[in-house]
Amino acid sequence: MVLQVVVVRGNDVGWGIAARVKPIDVVRLSSRLLPALIRRLGRLYPQLQSMRIENVTLHGNTVTLAVAVEGATALCPLCRCTSTRVHSRYRRTLMLTDLSVNCYAARMRDHSTRDHLLATAGDLFYTQGLTATGVDTIVRASGLSKPTLYAHFGSKAELAAAVLDRRHRARVDELEAWVARTADPRDRPLAVFAWLSDWYSRAGARGCAFVNAAAELPHPEAPARRVAQREKRWLLAFLTRLTREAGVAQAERLAAQLVLLIDGVAAHVVVHGTETAAHAVADAAAAARVLVEAAIAAPPRPSPATPAPRRSGRAP
Repeated sequence: MVLQVVVVRGNDVGWGIAARVKPIDVVRLSSRLLPALIRRLGRLYPQLQSMRIENVTLHGNTVTLAVAVEGATALCPLCRCTSTRVHSRYRRTLMLTDLSVNCYAARMRDHSTRDHLLATAGDLFYTQGLTATGVDTIVRASGLSKPTLYAHFGSKAELAAAVLDRRHRARVDELEAWVARTADPRDRPLAVFAWLSDWYSRAGARGCAFVNAAAELPHPEAPARRVAQREKRWLLAFLTRLTREAGVAQAERLAAQLVLLIDGVAAHVVVHGTETAAHAVADAAAAARVLVEAAIAAPPRPSPATPAPRRSGRAP
């Protein structure tokens, strides 16, 4: 099997060690080899601080260890360089193994590598689905290697969650900016549906990525599913704020109804195709207008009056 050790500082990937080792089990890996690795790295680079194992991933016959550090950037401990050359003459290893090691010193990766992975995986996850898109497909489309992907994201599940989180943050910024252009607060809840129509016309071929992810990942603890739930909670809170600012007394109830209309459009597009999106959004916007106008026109519900205390005994 192949053992890869990648040293990570923040989002940057430094040097790495790849060793072909005898098959080892997880118990031996965690109890003997990992502590030895940490001690060895600490002796080689005393300037590094807070060294720890970030994650351990298994893909096929390759075990990848991501070692997170703080402090100065380290050179490769075997060749002392920062180039991308492979030095086959080095035969000693950082691990307590008896087989040869090939050293590769990778260039420091900046945030553009992470962003490139997120953009590539985001397109593939959205068009092909989370479960249908494998790591091999992502690295082939991105032009990067698996060690680079696993250095930035410990697993496919972590990558999927990061993709959805990136999409969520972009949606928050876009919707806030779109709604802010509407001067009258009473028109802002319906401005969300104007944004929805615009979004489906340019980027909504597969409906809502968050609904799709939740449908594909039934396990409640799946990282991507939790991101999808967080996005829907934010959308409900966002619409609640808009409807309350519009003067709606039961803002939470109206916001929940508007979320159902938005998610209904997403389901309709997935089932019937993107060519039906315009009509589906128009129908949802018309229904939303009826709900919003009725809620704004409705007088606030009076609080229940406190009943007068009952008198006991007979009248004098």
